[in-house]
Amino acid sequence: MLTTPEPDNNAPEFWHLKSSNPTPRNAHVDLYDDPQTGHALDHDNSCDLKKDSAGQRPGYFIAQPSNPANDLKCPHEESSKGAGGKNERVHKKHCKCLDAQAEMFGHHPVRPEVVATHMHGAPTIPTNMTHEEFPVNSGGFTARPSQLDEEGWFFASLQEALNAGYQLIKWNRKTCMPLVCKDGRIFACLVGHPDNLSYLESCQLAYKAIMEEGRNTNFSHDKMHHKRGDFPAVNIGVTMGLGATYPMNLRTGPHADMMDHLLANKYVVRMADCADAAFNFWAPNIHKLYHDTLNLLFKGLPYLRRIFPCSIFPAAAFNFGLNIFTKAHRDTMNLPVGWCAIQALGKFGHMKGGHMVFPCLKLVVEFPPGALILIPSAMLTHTNIPVQEGDCHVSFTQYCAGGLFRYVENGFQTDAQLLKDDPGEHERLRLVKDTQWERDYQLYRMAIDCVAPV
Repeated sequence: MLTTPEPDNNAPEFWHLKSSNPTPRNAHVDLYDDPQTGHALDHDNSCDLKKDSAGQRPGYFIAQPSNPANDLKCPHEESSKGAGGKNERVHKKHCKCLDAQAEMFGHHPVRPEVVATHMHGAPTIPTNMTHEEFPVNSGGFTARPSQLDEEGWFFASLQEALNAGYQLIKWNRKTCMPLVCKDGRIFACLVGHPDNLSYLESCQLAYKAIMEEGRNTNFSHDKMHHKRGDFPAVNIGVTMGLGATYPMNLRTGPHADMMDHLLANKYVVRMADCADAAFNFWAPNIHKLYHDTLNLLFKGLPYLRRIFPCSIFPAAAFNFGLNIFTKAHRDTMNLPVGWCAIQALGKFGHMKGGHMVFPCLKLVVEFPPGALILIPSAMLTHTNIPVQEGDCHVSFTQYCAGGLFRYVENGFQTDAQLLKDDPGEHERLRLVKDTQWERDYQLYRMAIDCVAPV
């Protein structure tokens, strides 16, 4: 039962929700229901949704793509196929049903042919990674800090990487290629993009919008020079960093109007939606963890702002510039088991530059414009190769801070506050968190369960 404590005078003006019975990730609790009202939580908090006959909340897309029989059916689907699909009126009804499902679920249900094409036929990239090698802190909310020799460097060209013994992964951006641990679990994925010309057009228009906003903006020194590289970057969304006592909306200062324009841009929104759908497609267990936890967070703290209507990611980074490339780094404050969605944009020769480099895997991957890669950015060191002179390369990234999960699982409070208010509960959770990473790792799905042998 959630209780409403007295507001903290040092906190912003909102009601904290403090739970006398916190729900860690491994607890068997139906987080689809609001603990206060018993009603289901809606993705955008605009209405309450009842559970369906199967006992699951129909408010966000969590269909298991490996089981096409679970896909929703439109009552007009079969009739819309009749007469060669020429019955315009029935076809419009079918489209309206799909649009209604997309509004409810966040995106359209996965069609069996999509599963067959993009999942069952996906070639895997085997690695020697094991769950013990991932640099995760106790509790599984953040990753261990990088070593000095891990960060700050980059290859100036593809040839440098090849000379250093890296394996080149050639990628046509249409074929999904999951990266697999030694035990067969999928821990990252080269997703690519939908086989749809209109999507690539949307990516080009999003790129033009980002470039136009960047040209009209003066960036401060800290926005131009940071650990990820020397290029303009602006982050927006919800986060909770070290030392913070509550989640907060990132301040964008003089760039507020620019960021509002980009978040409202329908082509950027389409890219964000695509990344979310791919995240759920390849890692449904982790997507559900995001969904359950973040829905509770946004429901409990209504001052927090969702940046996209149909993407579960609470934060994003727009990387501006003509030839951006990131230096080697890990985003250690992101949720380790979670995935970061990185989307490349621009006009560049992807076989000569723009590659994604994974030092611990000794891989260098072609990363064409419009393509999407999903990686556990807190655990996997990554960098880019610069594009050729005269080419242009920018990127759009979505991510989630691990501190948000810790805050919710502590009952909407920090570790320090929980220790002060309830030492017994703090100790119980500490014991649970000591082995949390082993349980989190099991959320990665097995390749053998979804990818057909090739």
